[in-house]
Amino acid sequence: MRRQGPIGSRPHVGTLSIALLAATLTALALAGPAAAAPAPIESFDGSGSPAGSMSPTWLSVDEANGDVYVIDSANDAVDIFAENPGVDPAHPLGYEYVGQLLGSSTTAGSFSFGGVDDIAVDNSSNPATQGDVYVNSESAGKIFAFDPSQPPAERFLWESPGVESPDVCGVAVDAAGNPWLSDFNQGPQKLDPVTGSFVERPFGAFAYCHMAFDSSGNFLLNLYQGDIWKFSSEGTPQSTYRPSGHRRDVAVDITTNDVYAAPEGEPIRKWTATGLASESETFGSESVGVTVDAAHERLFATNGSEVTVYTTFEPVLAIQKTGPGNGRVRCEFQSSLGPCAGAYSLNGEVTLSADPAPHSFFSGWTVDGDASTCSGTGSCTLTLEADTTVEADFGVFEHTFSVATEGPGSGSVEIEPFAIECEALCSGEYAEGEYIALHAIAKPHSEFSNWSGACSGASTYCEIESLEADTEVTASFGPAHQPLVISTSGTGAVSCDTGTGPEACAPSYLDGTEVALSANPSAASTFTGWSGACAGTGSCQLTMDGPKNRFQKEGPAA
Repeated sequence: MRRQGPIGSRPHVGTLSIALLAATLTALALAGPAAAAPAPIESFDGSGSPAGSMSPTWLSVDEANGDVYVIDSANDAVDIFAENPGVDPAHPLGYEYVGQLLGSSTTAGSFSFGGVDDIAVDNSSNPATQGDVYVNSESAGKIFAFDPSQPPAERFLWESPGVESPDVCGVAVDAAGNPWLSDFNQGPQKLDPVTGSFVERPFGAFAYCHMAFDSSGNFLLNLYQGDIWKFSSEGTPQSTYRPSGHRRDVAVDITTNDVYAAPEGEPIRKWTATGLASESETFGSESVGVTVDAAHERLFATNGSEVTVYTTFEPVLAIQKTGPGNGRVRCEFQSSLGPCAGAYSLNGEVTLSADPAPHSFFSGWTVDGDASTCSGTGSCTLTLEADTTVEADFGVFEHTFSVATEGPGSGSVEIEPFAIECEALCSGEYAEGEYIALHAIAKPHSEFSNWSGACSGASTYCEIESLEADTEVTASFGPAHQPLVISTSGTGAVSCDTGTGPEACAPSYLDGTEVALSANPSAASTFTGWSGACAGTGSCQLTMDGPKNRFQKEGPAA
């Protein structure tokens, strides 16, 4: 058995007062930017049907296979069209007539189209009802249910009772697979998908016909005078949308929750899920019915003679920065300049421009892996026919940085943050704006003297805060000076001879200097000996190859 039995009902929710309803809807208008308009990609008529033509009014789509069900009011039938690409070069999608649902197959014997009619396909995931078609006839005051998967003679399932619905003018299916009719006088009513009997009326409203559900289960109700009201599944007002025309179709893209309407006397309107009630995007021409195939990113609209197919696909522009440099990419789209992000209109033209950051430069574009699409470093104008990835390559200006060492002494220079130790001469290319720290390190028997070039002074550390041009630095090293520390006890003095004769001892001598120390006691003292680096009472011969500490002992006079 295909049928799984009736689906349980939901408790009744009380009716809202009209004054409270209107006030709440006005207060809950949503904010947000207008969306880009869908682009027309195809059209078809009833030339392949048995009648050779049709008068299409309202329609719906089976999103599982893309079949389109169109109310043909002139022929009291629902015409079915399927996509067959390649049949006609003038119609690349190739929608062709494949069958009908006939009013003559119903218990009533006719759909009696000509009023405010409607049709809905069950696109829920309920396996018991998925793909079922519900046809509304205002003149008959009923909903007719069909299972198109069955042979033609077995497709008709049931028709709803008419006693509780004197003015039925819309039908929709919720996410659970429950059909709902909209009654101009009594509000939305849920039907049992197996029997067609009435199950629930969650809230009351008046003077609306066509309806739709968004992905959260909210009701979109099309008011007679033109407003589209949005209610929660419990009947709480959410927002309102305001086309100026009245009593035409409403549809919702359940992927984006964008709202579409076909107001009388004006083009199709689209609101984003967060769009202001007073703002919308218009496209196409005046239409009777609209429906959305979210699975295939298409919208269908009727104008009484043909069905026009639009794509709701919005190509996504992705920007990726490559290269060692930094910068930003901005886009001009529909005369507005700003950051590049997200989805754009199909076949919309967008112009990209690159702004390099300080110390960086822009070197070129790559579009979907092709560097020839936008050559050079100027702006890049693209027509977005599909999702597009643009790589913007930014380079960094470089300068030569050189470090040299010199002098009779020897040493090296540490270069950070590159972990380089340089002796004699080092040179390389470094990014503009780079911070560079230098540390001079003397070798044994040498000492750092001073910097020259971009650094100066005798500190062993130097910082280049920002490399802005070719730069040279030199570190000078000389022989080390070794300290000589002499302490005495008693009275007397010590003299030093470096080969030029005795003289007062200096506090330090060049590394390797030979120094002879002599003790010179005073008249009241005697020299008693050396301690430290020298011993005994003779002369003290020193080689200044490191710090020297010498101590002269003196005693009383003999």
